[in-house]
Amino acid sequence: MLPKYLLSTYRQYKTDTDAVATWIAEKARLCGCSPELLGAEPMASKSKKASRKKGKKGNKKRAPGVAKNQQSNGANSNTASPFPSIKPKYLIPLRNFIPLAESIIESIEPAIDPSRCERNIVLPVNKKKTPDKQKDNQPKEENGHTYFVKILETIRSILQPRMPAKFCEPDTSHLGGVTAEKKSVDDRVRNLFENLELEEPSDGFLNLPPVPKSETVTEVAHSEYGIQPESDANEEFLAFQCLLEDLYRIRVYLQGSWETYKRGEIDIVAISVMTDTAIEFARCLEEEFDESFPSHPDYETLFGLLYFSICLSLGRDPANREQVGDQFDFGVYKEVKWTMIPTWNTLSSFVDAVEPGVLLSYKPGHFRVYDPSSDRNQKAPRDQFWEDQILLLETLGELQAVTLGWKEVPAQDALMRAIRLISRGSKVIPIRAIFAFQVYLDVHQIFRDQVSTGYESLKSSTIAIKLAIEGTLRMLETVSIQNWPKRNNRALTDILLQIEQWIETDQVHATHTRLARSARLNLAPAAVPFCLFKRHPLYCGLLLFDIRGKTQDAGIMFANAWGSVLYTAQLYTAVRKESLLNQSWQDMELFLQLHGSKSIFIGEEPQAMADYIKRYLLTMGYSATTFAKNRRKGNAKASDTGPRSLKSVCPVYDILAKHHHLRHQRAPLSQSEIEAILEEHIERKSIKEEQDLHAASVVDQGASKHQESVDKQQSTRSEPAITDSNSSEARNALEKVKKCAKIGMEPVILLNVLSNTLHRETLGLYFDYFSLHRNCWDLLRTVREALDSQLSNYFGPKYIEDENQLPFIVGYIFMAAAAIDCNKGPFKPRLHETVTSKLLVSSGETMGKVLESEVPTLGLNVMKYQLGSSNAALKSFEGNE
Repeated sequence: MLPKYLLSTYRQYKTDTDAVATWIAEKARLCGCSPELLGAEPMASKSKKASRKKGKKGNKKRAPGVAKNQQSNGANSNTASPFPSIKPKYLIPLRNFIPLAESIIESIEPAIDPSRCERNIVLPVNKKKTPDKQKDNQPKEENGHTYFVKILETIRSILQPRMPAKFCEPDTSHLGGVTAEKKSVDDRVRNLFENLELEEPSDGFLNLPPVPKSETVTEVAHSEYGIQPESDANEEFLAFQCLLEDLYRIRVYLQGSWETYKRGEIDIVAISVMTDTAIEFARCLEEEFDESFPSHPDYETLFGLLYFSICLSLGRDPANREQVGDQFDFGVYKEVKWTMIPTWNTLSSFVDAVEPGVLLSYKPGHFRVYDPSSDRNQKAPRDQFWEDQILLLETLGELQAVTLGWKEVPAQDALMRAIRLISRGSKVIPIRAIFAFQVYLDVHQIFRDQVSTGYESLKSSTIAIKLAIEGTLRMLETVSIQNWPKRNNRALTDILLQIEQWIETDQVHATHTRLARSARLNLAPAAVPFCLFKRHPLYCGLLLFDIRGKTQDAGIMFANAWGSVLYTAQLYTAVRKESLLNQSWQDMELFLQLHGSKSIFIGEEPQAMADYIKRYLLTMGYSATTFAKNRRKGNAKASDTGPRSLKSVCPVYDILAKHHHLRHQRAPLSQSEIEAILEEHIERKSIKEEQDLHAASVVDQGASKHQESVDKQQSTRSEPAITDSNSSEARNALEKVKKCAKIGMEPVILLNVLSNTLHRETLGLYFDYFSLHRNCWDLLRTVREALDSQLSNYFGPKYIEDENQLPFIVGYIFMAAAAIDCNKGPFKPRLHETVTSKLLVSSGETMGKVLESEVPTLGLNVMKYQLGSSNAALKSFEGNE
C-alpha cells in the first residue's frame, strides 16, 4: 500500500481528473443541466476486502482488468480507487463532459471564479500535455488519456468567454522536460506547501443568489464525481506508464545526487542511505499499482505492450531485429532506455538460467571485456547494451555467491534481497528489483573507472574506526571504572570483528570460490580483489552506515559512562568565556556545536562564575533544589532522573537505521517517522536557508499540489524567516508540514528533504567520541598534576582517591571559584571558605600548553581524511570557525 506521505503520478492523475469531474458536474448541476449527464447512480459500496476477493476468483475467466459488472452499470469499475471515500461517487462518461460545459456557458449564472477554473481546468490541461518521454512514445488512442486531454481543451475553449484573458493563455513552463524538473527540485521543496492555500471567497461567490432547495440537489451536493474509464485495460496500461514515469524521475534525481558525491560534496553514507530509501519508495509505488489493479497482466506482458507502442509511435516494426539473437530492435534503444526494458531483458535471461540453490557463475570476460575507461557516449546502442549486460551478469554471479553462502549479510541491500529470492527459485522479477539494478547501472555510467571511490571511502573510514577503538581498548587495560565493566568491551570488539571479516577480508571471493569448488565449476581467480565492493558503491555506503551507526552508539554510551568528554567541555567553555585560554580546540568546538548548550549545560551557557558549578552539579545528577536559598548548608539532594547523558545528534539516521535489517524485507517509513524527518528538516535550517522557505497553508480538496502558474503568482509574497524552533512561525511551519505529509508529496521532493537532512547530520555520524575521550582524559590527568598541590590545599590530599575520578576535578575547580559548596557524594568539603579563581586560571594555562600540540585538530583531521576536504559539511563548520 502506498503510504499517505507519497504522492504518485497515478494518484495525482486520479485526483486531478476527479477534481475536474467534480467541479464541472457541480457547476453544471447549479446551471440546470440534465441529471442524466451526471452519470449513473452508484450502487451500494462494498468493502475493499470483499471486492478484491471476488475479483481474484474471476481473474482466470475474464480478460485482465475487465470488471464483472462493467457493462451492466457504468458507475462501477474494477479499478481500485487511490482515495477511498464514504461519499457516493458518480462516474461520468467522457462523452458527457462537453454537453456539461455547454450547459454552463448557456446558463445565466454569474462569471466563473477564475482561481477555481484555473485549478480545475487550465492547470490539468497544461500538466497532462507535458511532453514527458512516456507521453511522446505512447500511441494516440482516441478513447484513452489523449482523448481526455482533447476534451479538457475543448471545455477550456467553451468556458473561455467566462474566464479572464490571462487564464486562457497556454502555459509553456513545462517545455523544459524532465531535466528542467530535476533542476527545480530545490525550488519545489521551498515552495512545498505553496498550493495548499485556503483561498478567500470571491465577490462573485459572495453575491450569488440563494440556490433553491430540493431533495435532488441536497442528495447530489454531497456526492463526488469521477471519469468513467472506457476500458480497464487502458487504465492499467496508463497506470503502468505512470509508475515508470515516477521511477524515471527518481532515477534522474539520483543521478544528480551521485554526481554531487563524485565531486566530494556529500559522503558515501548519505547518498547510499538516500538511494536505498528511493528503492524503498519504488517498492511502495509498485505495491500501489498491484493493489489498484490486482488482476493486471504480468510485467513481461506490460513491458511488451509498452515496447510495442513505442515502436509503433516511431513507425518501426516491433518484430524487427537488426541481427539474429537480438533481444529487441536497437534502432529504438534510445527511446526505450527510460523504461528500463534493456535492464529487464538482461535480468530475465539470468532468471531463466538460474536453478534453485545452484551457483550460476560467469568467468571474467566470458561475454566481452568491460572497459570503464572508454567513452560511453561515443558507443553505438548495441555496444552500450553489451556494456551494461557484462556489468550485470558478472555482478549477479558475485551477488548470488553471497546470498547462497551466507544466511545473514550485514547491511543487505535491495540487489541482494532480489537475488536471494531468485536463487530460491522465484521466476518473478519485481519492478523494484529492476529499478535497483538500473540504478546500479546509472551509478556506473556516472563514475566509469572511478566507481571504486565508494570502496575507498569505506576503507578509509573503517581504518579510522579501527584505530580509535583499538586505542581505547589499550587504555582500558590500565584504567577501569564501575560504570564500564569489561563485558561492555564486547560492543567494541564486535565492530572490529565485522571490519576484519567483511572489509579487510575478501569474503565475497572466498565464498564464491568455495561454492564453485563444491559445484565442481572451473572458476578463474578474481581479476581484481574485492571486486564486488569496488563495483558496488551503494552497498559500501550501506555497510559503512551499519558500522558507523554501531560505532556512534558505542561511542556515546562510552562517553556517558566515563564522563570525561562532557565535563571537560564545561571546563573548556569556562576558561574560554573567562578569557583564560586563547587557543581554540576545534575538536571540542565541533562537539559543542553538535550537542548544543541545552544538552551540555542543561540550559544556556553559564554567564557567571557561580553558574559553572551549578550546571556541573546538575549534569552530575544533583537536584535543582540544591541551590535553593533556604536549603541547609551541605544538604545536597540527588535528582530522581540521575546524571544527564549525551544523546544521539543524528535523529534522521537513527530513524532509518531501524529499517535496515539483516535478512528481512525493509519496512516502509511510517507516517510519524516522515513527519519527524520533515520537522528535523525545518528545525535545522539556517536563517539564510529559511529566507527562501515559504510558509505552508491549507489545501483546497482536490487541488493540484504542484501547479507551476500558481507558484509564479505566490513567489512574490514576503514570508518571514523561521529562526527559532520555538517561535510561532516555526510552530506554524511544523504544523503545516504535518498537514502536507498527510496529503502526500512527490517521492523526489521527499528524497531531496532527506538528502539535505542527512547531509547536515554527516559530522555527527562521523564524530569520534573514543579519540576525544582519550584526549580529554589525558588533559584532565595533566590538569590534576599541575593543580595537585592547590587542590590538596583547598580540599585535602584525598580529594580524589583513584584516577577513575578525574572528571571530579572539574567540579572542585568550579567550587573553589564560587561561593557554593557540596559535601555530598564523591566531593570533599572545602577546608576554608576562601573563594578564588586561581584554580580556574591555572587550568586555563595548563590547557593552553596542551593545546599547543596537534590535539586541537586531531579528530577533525581524521574526519577530513574520511570525508575529503571538499565535503560541504566540513566546509560549513570551518567557515563558522
